[in-house]
Formats: sequence, structure tokens, C-alpha cells
Amino acid sequence: MCNDYRVVTQGGVSFESYPDPLITLINSNLTKTLLTILGNPIALPNVPAMGYFPLYNHTNDEDYIVKTGKDNTDNLALIQKWANMTNLPWWGDSYSSDITNSGAADIRATRYNLHFMSFYLHYDSDTTVNGIDAMTFKMDEDTYNTTSELNKGYRYENKEMVVSKSAKFLR
Repeated sequence: MCNDYRVVTQGGVSFESYPDPLITLINSNLTKTLLTILGNPIALPNVPAMGYFPLYNHTNDEDYIVKTGKDNTDNLALIQKWANMTNLPWWGDSYSSDITNSGAADIRATRYNLHFMSFYLHYDSDTTVNGIDAMTFKMDEDTYNTTSELNKGYRYENKEMVVSKSAKFLR
């Protein structure tokens, strides 16, 4: 009896992909040649690999160069470069765009990779979380205030001159 089911790992189904005869046929030179000869009567889907998110982990992220902490444990996971850059081009000045020595290990100026903005944390108090002693840190109240001189580099220039609906009502 023929086995009608294929065993594929979860990793293969989700991200790594797995071989599939139909996808191989669709992407073959033979199929492309036949369709060209026939005048391309049907449009085949662009499916280079089989799986839910094949060969793609949805981060679309560039390479990071980070310190390992081998020389000093305080240097663990400090970002040195991202996408071969030390300054991010979308911020308006060198202070705002500098990512050198930012990262998860830097408690003084924690920077989150999702938007690369500095957050200066200050010790606030001691506390207990589920019976474990901990410390509470807080951000300055004006952390998100892009009108402050310190944050001027985070301001968006709006070169496209886009006016939001809410801004129209403020005029």
C-alpha cells in the first residue's frame, strides 16, 4: 500500500520549508518553457518553497555586530553596528542616530531595537516581585517629548508635507 502522507517537521512546515513535487514542477524550466510556448495561458503562483513562512523568518533584519562580553561582562550584547552602520539614517542628528554600545546589557541607556530610541532609566526604589527582591527603574517624564532639545534628532522632518486629519482641525 502506498503511503499517502508525508512526515514533515514543524520547523519544515513553519520556516525551513520542505521538498514538494508540485512546487518543484511549477518552478521547473520545463513548466516555464511549456507555458511560454503556449502563450502563458495561466498565471502560476510565485511559490519558491513549501511551508507557511518558507525560508523567511519575518524579521527582514540586517546583521548585528555585538560585543560578546568576553573582555568584560559589562560589554555583553552591546551593539556596535547594525546593517554595517553605527548611525541610523532615519534620525535627525548624530546623538539620536548613534547605536554604538546600545543594547540589552546597557541599563543606563536602554535602547530597543524595534525603534532605536534612547531611554534613560533612573533608579526609583526597591521592590519585591513574586518574593524576589528587585529594583524599580523609571524613565524621565519627557522621554517621548520630541520638542525637547535633547530629543530634537527624533523629530520627523515631514519632507512629504503630509498633514494628518487631526492636524487639519488644529489650524
